[in-house]
Amino acid sequence: MEERDMASVELEEQRVLLQVSGEDRVSFLHGMLSNDVSGLAPGCGAAALLLTEQGRIVAEMNLLVLDDEIRLDLTRAACDRLVPALERFIVADDVEFEERPGVAVVLRGAGGAAILEGCMEGTAEGVGELPPGSHMPGAIAETELWVARVDDLGGPAYRVWCPDLEAARTLVEKFEVAGAEPLSPQAREILRIEAGVARAEVDFDEKTLAPEVPSLAHAISNRKGCYLGQEVVERVASRGKVKWLVASVQVEGACAPGTELEVEGKAVGHLTSVSPEPHNGKFAAIARVRREIFDAGQPMLVKAPQGNGEALPDPKPARG
Repeated sequence: MEERDMASVELEEQRVLLQVSGEDRVSFLHGMLSNDVSGLAPGCGAAALLLTEQGRIVAEMNLLVLDDEIRLDLTRAACDRLVPALERFIVADDVEFEERPGVAVVLRGAGGAAILEGCMEGTAEGVGELPPGSHMPGAIAETELWVARVDDLGGPAYRVWCPDLEAARTLVEKFEVAGAEPLSPQAREILRIEAGVARAEVDFDEKTLAPEVPSLAHAISNRKGCYLGQEVVERVASRGKVKWLVASVQVEGACAPGTELEVEGKAVGHLTSVSPEPHNGKFAAIARVRREIFDAGQPMLVKAPQGNGEALPDPKPARG
């Protein structure tokens, strides 16, 4: 298989679908989340964040809008933080949260669309042409599925929601027979780090301001009205810059997360994720680093136990 046609498949048992229903679901989520909700038509979707009043990150998710409900695609850990955080703002709103049964399988890579279309055998016409964020129903061998275009690691990706774990495992096997390669957790981490995608609980946490994480910028609308934490986000955008960034760097030599970065003997940050494999002689990494150092492209000293090396800022293009 040529590189441009390659695809990988992964079972994502850690993801859940949270159903949001009720007459006020759109207005409530629009006032809570960082991206536009009221402007999304059924079949469309978007990435979004729930922030605190201080603009710190509570949870990230993908929105999937249907005719009579909104589904939130997010990790189990994010869901456990999201629901209680939202419920405290419900007063007289007609909004209900319910976790839907389902297990996700994700196809990544340029060849994923062709494999998906072939396996779905005409039950979801045009599924391979879905724009990012969009979603639609389909079926494989009479098993009802839901497919969403997610593009989560710097390339095309389709998340397929199956009714249960058995169906998901069967789907993984079907995709592998069609040519998709299984993606190990380590291989996935390499893709994530090389794409510069920060990960919750690893590269940032509930103390991190949303504007500090460039890979989450696509989940924030600069045009919508008020939402939780908007005042802080807008203040950063209009009046100045954050002091820290959680962003990509390239590192000389193998080192571990937590390794400190210095400039002229002063601490300017630390590594949060490091690829276990080098590319072109350098290791991709993500670091929490001083903004002025990153913006200037200034080399940093890596204070690793196995010997000092150099880290260079590695800006990534914004995600759409």
